[in-house]
Amino acid sequence: MNIKTKYVLSTILATVIAVVTYITLHEAGHCLVALACGAKITKFSILSASMAYEGGVFNRFQFALFHAAGALFPIIVCFLLLFFYRRTQKGMLYHQFYFMFSLISIASVFAWILVPICSIFTEVPQGDDVTKFMVETGFSPLIVVFGALMIILPMIFLVRKKGVLGVLIDIAKKVA
Repeated sequence: MNIKTKYVLSTILATVIAVVTYITLHEAGHCLVALACGAKITKFSILSASMAYEGGVFNRFQFALFHAAGALFPIIVCFLLLFFYRRTQKGMLYHQFYFMFSLISIASVFAWILVPICSIFTEVPQGDDVTKFMVETGFSPLIVVFGALMIILPMIFLVRKKGVLGVLIDIAKKVA
C-alpha cells in the first residue's frame, strides 16, 4: 500500500474513532450526572447519540450540570489525553486521532458561544443542551459565552503547545 493511500485510510479511521469516542464520552457525561443524582440509565446509544434515564432527584444546579456535562466530559478527557501526547511517537493514526479528537472536542464547545449569541437576537432550539443550561441557571448569554471561551482558549493553547497540528502538517508534507 502506498503512503498516500495509507494516509487517506488512516485519516478516515482516525476520524471515525474520534467521532465515536466523542459521542460515547458526551453521552457518558450526561449519564454520570444522572447516576450521581440517583437516576437509572434506561438507554445509551452511540448510533443515535442519545441517552435516557428514569427517576433521580435533580435540583436546578444538577440539571444545569447534567446539560453541561455532555460537552465538559469529552473536553476533560481530551485535556488529560493531551498530557500523554508525544510528538516523537511513530504512526500516522496516533497523531491523526489526537488531532481529530481535540478538534471535535474543542469545536463542540463553540455551540456554547453560538447558541447564547443567537439567543440575544432570536429564538434558539429548545431541546439543545446549551439552551437548557441557560434556562436552568438563568445566566446571561454573555456569561455562558465567557465560560466557553475560558474552556476553548486554554485547550487551543495546549494543542498548540503539544505540537499536535505541527506534527500532522509534517506528516502531510511527507505524503505530498
